[in-house]
Amino acid sequence: IVTGATMMIRAETARALLPIPDLWIHDEWLAFAATALGRPGVPVPEALISYRRHGGQALGLPLGLPARIRKVLRGDDPPVDTVFRKQADARALLLPLLPPGSANAAAWEARITHLRFRAAMYRRPALARWPWIAIEALRGRYHRYSRNWLSIGRDLFAPARRPADKGANDR
Repeated sequence: IVTGATMMIRAETARALLPIPDLWIHDEWLAFAATALGRPGVPVPEALISYRRHGGQALGLPLGLPARIRKVLRGDDPPVDTVFRKQADARALLLPLLPPGSANAAAWEARITHLRFRAAMYRRPALARWPWIAIEALRGRYHRYSRNWLSIGRDLFAPARRPADKGANDR
């Protein structure tokens, strides 16, 4: 877990990662992109700040599994197609910075394929998704590229969504 208030970044890494893409939160982008480029942070074992969690916060860790489940069932969770677009944008920005033949590039392509597959499923009613979810689970892609059972549960029970490019008047 990386929060912006606890982050230090080398100037040359910051220059390579700026500007921050539209869909990304600053600390999320910097931590993700630095790690993708093979420049991960160094964890500090002791707490340097206090992080207060509360039910009304806009960002941050949810307050336990029941709160997370309620968020998914209400449809308040970020749509999978947004996650897919963020990863695709990151790939476009960071792939040119990776060395040729990088294992990170191949893994990224596989993750983006999995997220594209998941995003397309949300156009179907929840009960119609289960065969597609089973195929992805049996291929091990939920385990490798998502959050395993949490993502499977989300894909099984979250409400259907229209594609992100539809306007509010199309609903």
